[in-house]
Amino acid sequence: MRSSLTKYKTIKTLKEAMLEFLEGDDDEEEEEEAPVKAKAKEKTKKAPPKEKKEKTETNQALAARLLEEEAGTKEINAAFKKVYEAKGVDDMDFIKKRAGIYMKIAKDAAK
Repeated sequence: MRSSLTKYKTIKTLKEAMLEFLEGDDDEEEEEEAPVKAKAKEKTKKAPPKEKKEKTETNQALAARLLEEEAGTKEINAAFKKVYEAKGVDDMDFIKKRAGIYMKIAKDAAK
């Protein structure tokens, strides 16, 4: 191997030969990079859209709607029970108190 290097008389000619050799490899590298770039593009494609959450009615809006509908105590408690059960709350005393608070706010806002 060393004998093939001795044919270059100066460092400059050796560098030129090395650069020529490396320039010839660029074509091969481009061919190898193309599939990698294609894979990268595949990965950067848009992700499927996330499921949109349904817009839920706020507790204040719920209370205002129930007040407008002139709902009774049972309907009010059932509506708030549904809301709070979705949040993982099943304490009915808590739910009744919260419903009372929101209904009072709705009544005050309606005045």
